[in-house]
Amino acid sequence: MLRGIIALLLFLFVPQVVHAQQELTIFGSVANPDMELVSGLSVELRSTNGDVLDTTTTGEDGSYTFTTTWTSLDNEEDIPTKLALDAPWPNPATSDVRTTVSITQQDSYTVEVFDVLGRRVAMQQMRLVPGSGTLRVQRPGADGMYLVRVSGAGQVATTKFTFIGGAPVSGLPMVQLSGFSPTTGYPQVGADKSETALILHIPETEFYQVLSLNVPPPSSGQNSVKVDIFLQDRTEVMQVTGQIINQRGA
Repeated sequence: MLRGIIALLLFLFVPQVVHAQQELTIFGSVANPDMELVSGLSVELRSTNGDVLDTTTTGEDGSYTFTTTWTSLDNEEDIPTKLALDAPWPNPATSDVRTTVSITQQDSYTVEVFDVLGRRVAMQQMRLVPGSGTLRVQRPGADGMYLVRVSGAGQVATTKFTFIGGAPVSGLPMVQLSGFSPTTGYPQVGADKSETALILHIPETEFYQVLSLNVPPPSSGQNSVKVDIFLQDRTEVMQVTGQIINQRGA
């Protein structure tokens, strides 16, 4: 009963970041340096991590279309720009404690738990992408205050919690991440908020250079965005070897 009341109070008084899934249509045309439309050219839709989300080929009129989803935030002022840990619950606790961790960059992260004397009593490493999830920390020892620290991508976040009553677990306490929800389109630290974190990619061909373009978000109230792509000719350097013979003195 007490745990439910605490969780309800946290929900009511801790600011919530609202993620909105939107269907997004990306379309446009592809032209060469002479402004001629290019047909039969491969176009890839990628995430900022380099993952290929979809592939298409330009039509006879040089056009392409992608339909995908991306995650926007209803209030841009609430977009976290750094690693964060929410207030833990329940706190104080008797057995397990939980906290929400928010990740803004893909990287390897280390979760550490320290007791009041600064001794590390638990550690877990994990590879994470931008998103959020629930971090569960099992009771690590005797009654008292503990600190959980998450570090990665050059950032550190900490939060404190207290265990009262209950019994310590045998062996090493468990640190577990559950309910993790990646956020496609989630702005990266240092990235322009006017980007969707989606990329249009043209692989290198026999005639054109490789090209990547950031996809801007649609205008307010719209669910499509037009991105025209202008190719660059591929420049090749030819190496010629041989000898120069002076015939004048022959």
